[in-house]
Amino acid sequence: MARWIEIFDPVLGQWARFPDSLLDSLPPSPPPDHGTLPGLGDDDHTQYHNDTRGDLRYAPLGAGVTTGDSHDHAGGDGAQIAYGGLSGLPTLGSIADNAESDFAVAARGVTNGDSHDHAGGDGAQVDHGGLGGLADDDHTQYVKHSLATAVSDFLVASGAGAFVKKTLAEVKTLLGLGTAAAESYVENTWTPSWTSLTIVGALSTSGSYIQIGKVIHFWIQVSAATSTAATNGATYCDLPAAASVPSVCIAANGGSTAGIGLGLIAGSAVYVPTWGATGSTVVISGTYRVA
Repeated sequence: MARWIEIFDPVLGQWARFPDSLLDSLPPSPPPDHGTLPGLGDDDHTQYHNDTRGDLRYAPLGAGVTTGDSHDHAGGDGAQIAYGGLSGLPTLGSIADNAESDFAVAARGVTNGDSHDHAGGDGAQVDHGGLGGLADDDHTQYVKHSLATAVSDFLVASGAGAFVKKTLAEVKTLLGLGTAAAESYVENTWTPSWTSLTIVGALSTSGSYIQIGKVIHFWIQVSAATSTAATNGATYCDLPAAASVPSVCIAANGGSTAGIGLGLIAGSAVYVPTWGATGSTVVISGTYRVA
């Protein structure tokens, strides 16, 4: 159903009827001008600063700046405050205000006339090597190397941030390894001295051993230009150190690679097994404990 709008025509002095679709073709009314609005002086925008809120929220004006002063912020200089207008100024000497003697001594590494900039926040360039007292113990978070007084010294923590010097023997005791002598390592050689060994021709014999703590592992070689022969229980040679308890040795023919037999380690001697005359080198080895 069509709708109608009635508009009074003052010229004709009568009402006229129009379909409401006619309103769609009319141009929109222009928005009102901001300057013509009433109440422009009202405090409708509380998010903005005004003098009333500023007086309540900010500190009073500093010395040398009073209401009505004229200044600009060109270049970020801020308010122009005369030094002489400030209160509580120190009393300077009779010489010029910028005299060197009126101020603190320049920091070490920075002297009057030095040129420097603060680009990147570097400030004055002070060389660490030029500072005094570099040998002082100012860095207590570090461990001083002077705590160690010998080549084999160890630095052991004795508490939070505290260290003490320990010898190798003391460290072994702390670790439950026993004394240094009991855990020592030695490699050496000796020339065995033989008793009741049958020798034909020039004798050649040598011995070597490794001692770890109280245990010795040894190897002996014996030969002659023509032959050697031994009798179990009678033929023996000395050891690099006396055995604290009896032990066993073994002998073999170095030429034929055949095993010869077992012998006894007792006291300061090793008693070898019996072997017949042979021109080959006989090899004897064993392990025993010392006191």
